Amino acid sequence: MIASFFTFIGLVFWARWIQMLVDLFRNGNSFLCYDEFPYFLGQTLRVRFRAPFDVSRMNQLALTLRCVQEKYVTTGSGNNRRTQVVCYELYRDAVTFSQTQLATADAACDIPVEFRLPQDQPPTTLTGTPPTYWEIEARGKARSADYEAYFLVPVYKRL
Repeated sequence: MIASFFTFIGLVFWARWIQMLVDLFRNGNSFLCYDEFPYFLGQTLRVRFRAPFDVSRMNQLALTLRCVQEKYVTTGSGNNRRTQVVCYELYRDAVTFSQTQLATADAACDIPVEFRLPQDQPPTTLTGTPPTYWEIEARGKARSADYEAYFLVPVYKRL
């Protein structure tokens, strides 16, 4: 019975690895090209999203810029006390590309994207406890399989 359990666990890991490999071949390894480095609050963030797969097969592609602050939240009391990290979205801006806009793009192309960084938001502080960071989420909807990726963006306050 114990050997069967560990065999099952091994099969689950192999199945997950094969699924990840299939996703890599289907979607490729996308990345974000920064036009500048780093970015500062109050300026325009210009990036190019590079998807090495054919984006024209997507029904929609949404790119969302957000500022996230993590906080430690403690619940319960006494011996039942539990602390967990909770992410709070402080700022959000999004741009969505329709299927017709994506159809004009070539396979493995750069999709230029611009966001205005607000002056009144906190900068990136990854070493802080708890940290605050900026990220771009890419989320695509397709007939065969949906796509999702996250990219950290260096946003700082100008001194």
